Amino acid sequence: MRCLAIETSTRDLSAALVDNQEVLLEVRGREEHPRAHRIWSSFMRAFQEAGYLFEEVDCVAVGTGPGRFTGIRAAVALGTGLRIALDRPLRGAPSLDLLAYAARERAVRGESLLSYLPRPGSDSFYVRSYVWEEDGPVARNDIEWVEEEELERLGLRSTWLVGPDASDRKGSGGVTAWPRASELARWVASAVSRPWPVFPLEYATAPRVRPRAEGDS
Repeated sequence: MRCLAIETSTRDLSAALVDNQEVLLEVRGREEHPRAHRIWSSFMRAFQEAGYLFEEVDCVAVGTGPGRFTGIRAAVALGTGLRIALDRPLRGAPSLDLLAYAARERAVRGESLLSYLPRPGSDSFYVRSYVWEEDGPVARNDIEWVEEEELERLGLRSTWLVGPDASDRKGSGGVTAWPRASELARWVASAVSRPWPVFPLEYATAPRVRPRAEGDS
């Protein structure tokens, strides 16, 4: 399966083309105020220069956040346009799930993971907990947001901590990563033979997020 993916929910922007697990093309950029059209323009130039054709794309995938609303909306709009123009399926996945998936070369079955991303405009973080099963990460709860102190506490209780500065944090094994389009495309492409959680989209907004209540485990 050849998948084209767009991930612009954070300030680390990317677009990629993946054939099964092989990354054919990926363009990345980082901006404090993301402009999804810039990364898409750069990707389009590279896509055309490499001689790829949209008719060869089997599906389109987008990151659905949580993160920067404008970036999420832009990716979904681009993905929806491609779905209509190419008559291809559109798929999406939460950005925190992509971070958990990025730990696949280190995590083993039964280990716990906590993925996190900064909340735009605040000092708090989006978090989600997982357990690693035979085929990958399985979410244990909804996406939540926590303050720095709670992130540290949850991280110490997890086997792996995955996020933008995870290697610099104390306690758990750290996997430093941002959500990436190539990881998203690999995830969706592998769903042909593996039970990855891939979500069909008619439209998309950021996933439901709640603050972590005092006393939550």
